[in-house]
Amino acid sequence: TTIKNCVWYSMKSIPKNNQPIKVREKKMTYVMSDIHGNQQRFDSIVKQIRLQDNDTLYILGDVVDRYPDGIKILRKIMEKKLIKICKY
Repeated sequence: TTIKNCVWYSMKSIPKNNQPIKVREKKMTYVMSDIHGNQQRFDSIVKQIRLQDNDTLYILGDVVDRYPDGIKILRKIMEKKLIKICKY
């Protein structure tokens, strides 16, 4: 779903073909949820959206559970200044 310069990804609905996302504006805001510790899918999406220095990726929740790599994903999120975890 695209609303102005915001793109929402649920890990349940993202493309599985590893092709770059075609959406690109000067500054993009991405929203991702339902990662559930799935490192392969998370890395695939981060690669596809090609975060630029002026972009932001918000993580809404459900990072750790189901799959084994939740802690690795959290560490990766904390290392990157472009990725923000939403607290509610």
